Amino acid sequence: MRKQKIFALFCFVISIIFSIFNANITGAAIGIRSSSISLAALVFFMFGLIFTFYDSRSDREKIKELVEQYETGKISPIEAIININGITPISSVKFKSGLQHTIVGERDSFSIPLRKGKKAEELAILEYLVAIRNHPEIRRDNELHFDKGVSTKHYSEGIKKLIENVKRKYAPDLQTKLGII
Repeated sequence: MRKQKIFALFCFVISIIFSIFNANITGAAIGIRSSSISLAALVFFMFGLIFTFYDSRSDREKIKELVEQYETGKISPIEAIININGITPISSVKFKSGLQHTIVGERDSFSIPLRKGKKAEELAILEYLVAIRNHPEIRRDNELHFDKGVSTKHYSEGIKKLIENVKRKYAPDLQTKLGII
């Protein structure tokens, strides 16, 4: 992503240089045709626009990469959630420890490769909080199942404790970066 933005900036700079150079050319005084420089400036400008607005990776690949970065500790769970929610606003979450971890966005659902362990559970809880913030009217579509006695569907007392622990752990970031109290 960073290389793409650098290349886009490079294309914009080249197009500006060509445009300035073209403005200083007096047709026949220099043996370069001003129309070819104008065309080159336009081509570089168009490439700059394309590389600025087009990201060749799919949303699935972006989400998978973010989850891997979170799993390896390169980014915090809050950063992962903010970026995932930026790719596709989270509508609901389905999590069954060790079996399933899926988020549903506005247009598609995405399987999350992280399904076991504390990091998976923490990420699922944060996704759940963001999904409820994004769409409080469809709260029932969210399902979290961690263990026997810890579920949003059947054993809500156990899950409420886990959710409160995660909220306490990330309270400042949840409030300032995600608007969750």
